[in-house]
Amino acid sequence: MLNKPSPPFLMYTQVGVIAGILTAWILLNQEAVDAGRIVQLSCIFLLIHFVWVLYSWKKTGSELFSPYPLFAASVFVFNAGQAFLEVFGLNRGGLLGGQIPESILAQTLLLVLYATSIIHFGALFALRSKVRRKPDAMSYVSSVTLRQVAFILFIVALIPSLIVARRSISLVTIGGYGALYQAESGTGFSAAPAVLSGFLMPSGFLLLAGSGRNRWSRLFACTLIGSYVLLQLFIGFRGTAVVVLMVFLWLWHRTIRRLPKLVPILGLAIAVLILPVLGLTRSISGPERISLSVLKETFAGIDNPTVALLSEMGGSMLAPAYTILLVPSQHAYELGMSYVYAAFSLFPNLFWAVHPSVAHSPSQWLVNSAASATARAGGGLGYSVIAEAYLNFGFIGAGAPMLLLGWGVGRLSRWAEMSHTHWKLCLAAIALVPLLIYGRAEAGNVLRGIVWYTATSYFMIRFWPKRSIVGDNTYRRRT
Repeated sequence: MLNKPSPPFLMYTQVGVIAGILTAWILLNQEAVDAGRIVQLSCIFLLIHFVWVLYSWKKTGSELFSPYPLFAASVFVFNAGQAFLEVFGLNRGGLLGGQIPESILAQTLLLVLYATSIIHFGALFALRSKVRRKPDAMSYVSSVTLRQVAFILFIVALIPSLIVARRSISLVTIGGYGALYQAESGTGFSAAPAVLSGFLMPSGFLLLAGSGRNRWSRLFACTLIGSYVLLQLFIGFRGTAVVVLMVFLWLWHRTIRRLPKLVPILGLAIAVLILPVLGLTRSISGPERISLSVLKETFAGIDNPTVALLSEMGGSMLAPAYTILLVPSQHAYELGMSYVYAAFSLFPNLFWAVHPSVAHSPSQWLVNSAASATARAGGGLGYSVIAEAYLNFGFIGAGAPMLLLGWGVGRLSRWAEMSHTHWKLCLAAIALVPLLIYGRAEAGNVLRGIVWYTATSYFMIRFWPKRSIVGDNTYRRRT
């Protein structure tokens, strides 16, 4: 039964987990326990906690192939991937390549444990109340409406997407993946193509959700999203490609027909094989970038693709580690200001030389402070949802934004599972894409995707002229 509150024992268990983590943190700060021991135990408990998150979510009657488990997996993989490998002794150079002092590493692992525990508590708490089905003026939205909105968004995004794709392909062909970050960002009208091209992915989702029995619409949606994914893989944005593909599969699962359990597993296996290769070859420029011989040689040089991929993705734990190392000793707590500046990302860069959300970006601050040589070369270290929470409020205070985040994603997941309305599922899918990226990003990178593209799609559907049912086979126009 999907619409039932989560069992109380799950909540009590999660509270116990949080209490144990806080106790370990207090003992570590009082030097009552050995940091090396904390590192070992934290890696084990992170793996156990990930299994517990999936198990407990399943016990609530929810599906594992749904928004919250996908989000939780993203947060764990990017912030604890190397911790999982450490349990089995698969990190060749140690956790994070031995770059971080053991005392900071212990605090980092406890922070990741604490944050993921709070997120899961928030998600379980979101299930304590049932989803109420209220009468909705939009309870009936025809497939035709969704296809029409999708077509308009596609037209809006087509030319800007071609401009952005041409520019990106040119840059990576000449200078490799790093050239994308060395190019100047546009302002004013020059930034318009990048903004408008973002509507291409929602148009594909809407077209799929509104395809109904129209096979041509379904085929076009698959072609559109498939082309988008392949382009992102070629450019080097592997995370974006995988996220969009996974969410598209979930939307198909809910609006077209249920996928066999083997399909997501098979997709994951293929990703494990090809993503490490693309990670090593995306910096190559020229024709060799797509050379089969180069790809085969690169793949042959990888001992274990699964370990390689998990190690690379888990390297994002450097963000919270460096943040703990630098804050508050060299940089004061932000006290919520990074989230305030992230809200500025909702406004286009029409006249600023540097957008405020970019000028005050936590990821930009981190690379300038911890890896200045990488910053001068135009590179970055990325960031993390967990690191940003610590940057603002410290270890204990990080629980507040993590609790709100967990509650929000948990509520979204239950709302999506309870809904059989295609337009609602489509809006959930559009919002889910930036949420999954948030695991290794900052708020400024995801707010625009959530608000702009989801809200625009909603209002277009909301105010688009529709047909409403007034009889068995009689329809009238409604605005």
